[in-house]
Amino acid sequence: MLTAMIADLMRIPDVQVTTTRDARLPPPAAWNESTNLDVSTISSPRHEADLFRELSLQADSVFVIAPEFEDLLAGRCQVVESLAGPQLRGCSSQAVQLCTDKLTLAEQLNHSGIETIPTTSFDPADQNLRYQFPVVIKPRNGAGSQLTFLVDRQDKLADYVEEITASGQGMEFIQQPFVSGVAASAAAIFVRSGEITDFFPAGQQLLSNDGRFQYLGCDLPGPFSAAKQEQIATLLRRTSEVVPGLNGYVGFDLIVPEKDDQPPVLVEINPRLTTGYLAWRKLTANNLAERILCPSAATREVRWHRRLVRFRLDDLTQ
Repeated sequence: MLTAMIADLMRIPDVQVTTTRDARLPPPAAWNESTNLDVSTISSPRHEADLFRELSLQADSVFVIAPEFEDLLAGRCQVVESLAGPQLRGCSSQAVQLCTDKLTLAEQLNHSGIETIPTTSFDPADQNLRYQFPVVIKPRNGAGSQLTFLVDRQDKLADYVEEITASGQGMEFIQQPFVSGVAASAAAIFVRSGEITDFFPAGQQLLSNDGRFQYLGCDLPGPFSAAKQEQIATLLRRTSEVVPGLNGYVGFDLIVPEKDDQPPVLVEINPRLTTGYLAWRKLTANNLAERILCPSAATREVRWHRRLVRFRLDDLTQ
């Protein structure tokens, strides 16, 4: 995601891009040939934190790429918000904190009438399920399907609780009833007023079938009718009205029922750059990074190719 975003940012006229690189990792070859890219090498977490603040002070705009867990993303957003100069081209730290907390987010969405999955807390110590099997158990604050399980009977629950106890020390968990349908990814570009300037066509997620919901890739656009795509866009608009602080690129995970008369269901909000960006950028000749950085300059709608883009994580490791 980092290299893709940097490649797109460097295509914008009169933009100088600055980023950091872990000293243990070799830089992509393209970085060594770029005249409008500055790369600072970091040697430790403390060095990275100090350098992030220093480089942010020198920048006009800051785009943060980081995971939500352990307040990594929210913390970096708070740093930028505390500075007088740079513009944060992403969600506010408050929006990040809300979207990271899956229980609080679900409660707020439900209270506001947004279609989402019923969610309650889960205590591995008492193993009390509020819903009938099958049930999904996942961390209250997590990312990347970490310690996420589909439980369809009591003996499996005991096995998963044992794994949670061993690996999830200090973590809180939630439980949700399993909702059938097509797993989908959607995204949009927001401005600080909450207005959506660009909708990305929803795609079908490819997830592992082992009950862990590991993300394997996606097909863009997904097998959704125009009516279903509009339902998804409407859901995203309504969500922006009840989740303040969404800004820049925001990803959404949804479940889309096969019948047009059944509305899509919002699963999670990802207040950051998502893996799906790698596929969406292949579905258009427009520079999506430019629209994130300079939304006011995007006077025309994105033109999406009328073809299927298949994105697989395996392709990145081969």
